[in-house]
Amino acid sequence: MPSTKDAEGFIKPIAEEATQQASLFLGESIGFWVQTTAIVLTAFFAAWAVFSARQMTRRKNSADVIFNSKNDKKLRDGIKTISQLHKDSTVELAQFAYDLSNDQTKRDQAASINYVLNYYEYVAVGVKRGIYDEAILKDSSYSTLVHMYEFCQPYIENVRRQNQRPTTWCEFEALAQKWQDKPLKAKRKR
Repeated sequence: MPSTKDAEGFIKPIAEEATQQASLFLGESIGFWVQTTAIVLTAFFAAWAVFSARQMTRRKNSADVIFNSKNDKKLRDGIKTISQLHKDSTVELAQFAYDLSNDQTKRDQAASINYVLNYYEYVAVGVKRGIYDEAILKDSSYSTLVHMYEFCQPYIENVRRQNQRPTTWCEFEALAQKWQDKPLKAKRKR
């Protein structure tokens, strides 16, 4: 009959091995997996926080652009000038792209047109680069931006031709065409 000492010597290693195997999962200790899970969750929540902050910043920037445009007298006057020139059947907006040095009124009108186009170019670049939220701007400025593009298209083409710069106001043009291709949908009445 085996002695108790022999039985302990046989059972003790088996028990230690069983304890080690119980504390392993996929070849690693439970502590390793708890730590790894904590690190992965921390990284996930950090990424989510950065993404959320970026989205909030884009929305805030968009709201700032919208509110600032309402207070920009030069922009409002420029839009009004473009609309009036467009309505006047005796005036071609494209003519303002040429040298108007003898006529101060036309020079001022051309400066207003340029100001509006430069403003919308700035906005379009911001949308393209993710600085502004396109959906917010489209909801608030769709009609104005698209109409300004439609009214000023001949002027834009003449400026490009005259200055030999085919990319002048190209981001504004791209955004306006994108919005024209996917216009706002009318809201359903409830």
